Amino acid sequence: MLCLNFSGCVGIAEKQIIGEWKAVSLKTDSTTYFEEVASVYLNINPGQQYQFTGTLGYQEEGHFELKDSFIFLETNQSEMNPIVLKIKRIQKDTLIIEMKGQQELTFVQ
Repeated sequence: MLCLNFSGCVGIAEKQIIGEWKAVSLKTDSTTYFEEVASVYLNINPGQQYQFTGTLGYQEEGHFELKDSFIFLETNQSEMNPIVLKIKRIQKDTLIIEMKGQQELTFVQ
């Protein structure tokens, strides 16, 4: 499967997203943040389990489901609706996701 920088990815295999991903940048409308995401990690494990570590010590874990270019995160901590992440680009060591339609988070392995 080939994912180009300017296009979305369809048909992503679960094994492509498995791993420990460290955030390196957060891009909003007109600003890119680097240091602010230094403590953000997304661990995606076999068996459709994930752990997320955010800023200020926030942590959650739960179940994920991969459908086309979307990751649906269902946390064990609450009855919230699934968090939907759109995979904009995936390469061997880089994962770029879109959140809430306006934020882009870049992770590396």
